[in-house]
Amino acid sequence: MIYSFSLWFLRCFLLPFWVPVLQGRSRIPVTGPLILVSNHPTVLDGLLLGSVLPRSIRFLVSVEPLKIPVVGWWLRALGFIPVGKGTGAMDRVLEALRNGDCVGFYPEAEPTHTYELQPFHKGVALVAQWSGAPVIPVSTYGSEALCPADCRSVGGGHVWITFGEPLYWQQGESTEEFLERIRQAIRQPLLVPPAPLPPPRGLSHWLTRSVWTPFSWLLLKLGDWARPGGKR
Repeated sequence: MIYSFSLWFLRCFLLPFWVPVLQGRSRIPVTGPLILVSNHPTVLDGLLLGSVLPRSIRFLVSVEPLKIPVVGWWLRALGFIPVGKGTGAMDRVLEALRNGDCVGFYPEAEPTHTYELQPFHKGVALVAQWSGAPVIPVSTYGSEALCPADCRSVGGGHVWITFGEPLYWQQGESTEEFLERIRQAIRQPLLVPPAPLPPPRGLSHWLTRSVWTPFSWLLLKLGDWARPGGKR
């Protein structure tokens, strides 16, 4: 119920503000175990990605956001999987895939505020190898301009999300080789930035802007409190 309500809220109040431009969404199977792997320009990328998917998703999340009052409870209620010492994250991810869930990875771990990919953690490649689940590479472009590292609140505009062809670990392939294939599949759409679109207009955009300006200010302040000196 919490996931359904959150999805309704984000589709009503986020999508007119961060307007998604989607490519390849039909490549996402609506059932069965699935791994989504994306670059991570900003802290809010997961909200948009989860809003445009044809199925629910369980993201991996570091333990710091779970310390934020209300936000931490909400993330746990959505089924997010905490990552950190003693959390048993890998076992929980494999269990989720065995149950046919979709799991989302941001292998750069922290928001990067750039489209130059940072080093990937190898956990996603190991999970794909052990589970045999397909990996869909996801390339997100445009969000960094709306939520730069030093912003006081989030701006509105277009965000481009490209879903690539599914990848599978191949017999005899090393973890590093598979991870590099995933990395290159995400990187390719980012090499040629999309043509800019006119800023979104209309009543729905301006109404949602009035919601997200103070709400995003509060979220960013809470994030700074939970992770002093951390990236956001």
